[in-house]
Amino acid sequence: MFSANLRLPRHIPFKTKINIVNLVLSQLQLEKCANSKIGSQSSRRISGGERKRTNIGMELVLSPTVLFLDEPTSGKFNFNFNYFILSYIILLLKKKTILFIEGLDSSTANNIIECLSQLSQKGHTIIFSIHQPRYSIFKLFDNLLLMGAGHCIYHGSVHDVLPFFSSIGLTCEEHDNPADFILDVCQDIRHIPYPKDDIDNETDQRKDNICRYLHDVFIKSPIYDSIQQQIQDASKSSDGTLNKQVKVVSHPCLIEMWYVTQRAFRNSFRNSTLMIMQTIVPICLAILVGCLYMNTDHTFENGVKNRLERVLFAHENASGYYRVSTYFISKLMCDIILLRSFPSIVFSLISYFMIQFQQTVNKFFIYQLAIFATSVCSASVCFFVSASVETIGVANLVAASFCVVMLVFTGYLVDVTNIVKFLSWIKWVSLFRYASNVITINEFTQLKLCSTNNTNNCLIKGEHILDNHKIDYSTTWDLWKNFVALAAITFFFFILTFIQLLRLPGRSHR
Repeated sequence: MFSANLRLPRHIPFKTKINIVNLVLSQLQLEKCANSKIGSQSSRRISGGERKRTNIGMELVLSPTVLFLDEPTSGKFNFNFNYFILSYIILLLKKKTILFIEGLDSSTANNIIECLSQLSQKGHTIIFSIHQPRYSIFKLFDNLLLMGAGHCIYHGSVHDVLPFFSSIGLTCEEHDNPADFILDVCQDIRHIPYPKDDIDNETDQRKDNICRYLHDVFIKSPIYDSIQQQIQDASKSSDGTLNKQVKVVSHPCLIEMWYVTQRAFRNSFRNSTLMIMQTIVPICLAILVGCLYMNTDHTFENGVKNRLERVLFAHENASGYYRVSTYFISKLMCDIILLRSFPSIVFSLISYFMIQFQQTVNKFFIYQLAIFATSVCSASVCFFVSASVETIGVANLVAASFCVVMLVFTGYLVDVTNIVKFLSWIKWVSLFRYASNVITINEFTQLKLCSTNNTNNCLIKGEHILDNHKIDYSTTWDLWKNFVALAAITFFFFILTFIQLLRLPGRSHR
């Protein structure tokens, strides 16, 4: 339904969209798992075959008449561009559309190809790549494009492929799988009627020479001449539809945002582990911090010291599901509301009163706002790292390194006023420094620090501590300018994140 709502024209009634989705579910034999959760790579709820059929179904709601599938079961499949364009031109002349998906393992592929074979009988043209298919799959093919070492070895009817190889002295045994036979031809020198002395001893070079030889034989065959004639005839009969630009269905931004945000919230609530951890972790941290600083005296000696989505978005945006801005705003809304607001409130409630900060409403809400602003600002940094780095391990390392540098320039580990000049600028971009300043100013203003031996003799004011640390506090702006700095850093990284999303390869130009 997500694909249908975003990609079908607005004038189609909602009930009609439901009927289209139900028809696709029936065609792909997905009725039994229609209401099942798909899950992720680490926690799958449906089988691999059902997962792939779901992927196909998200495109079938558009009723495409041509499906392009990439099924690399053993490494990358290297297309020859000329012959790919050849097939593409012939199909476009029949006013076809295109779909790309990733492949399957051998057993699952058999079920999927049978399903796709049924779709082909209903008017869909299907082109896909596959490495070493079983015979039950091979016999379902109508046309075959064989590639080896970047060369086209054969292109034509699947029924003519074995006679073609027989014509050059390569005969497939009666009970041998034609696909296995063809791979043996491309890799095993004993099958080739080719002078062995002319073939390099290196395995890769030998394979390349074999494939090059087969390619030269093919382009001299009548089958190749027939294909060239088809291209010429198709070009002469073209009515100009090859140059016709396909218009992508585009919904208003608010409608896109509604469906994308709806899915983001639904996925967040379905991920019970994440929701539970986002609640438990702040509670545990708050209790830990509270226990460390609980029952501390407001004395001079103690008072001064005691005060961390790139494969789905890229695919869906490239397929024209929604705008980059729609996804970005929806993701922010979900993250800020579910993953930042509630944990910040819980952490503030527990830690503030356990540490026994000044018990005033104004100071409590400033403290709570500081925790929330810091959480959102940190999230913006993580958003940017996630959009910029593909590998999870590298992303974690970059984010952790950034946090360590920012913590060093907070002012507690090192006096920022004594840092060498060429590094001193880092303090102005340290989000933890601004967060620390807010909490420090909020707590030490109007605070009296008493002597250890005589708690009634409170001669030291909190303002003196702020003066010693060279923290400005005299005006209201001195407090709120730190919030402004946090907001500026947050918006800066959010803008960088949006730019990175725009730069992702293969995205839709919307």
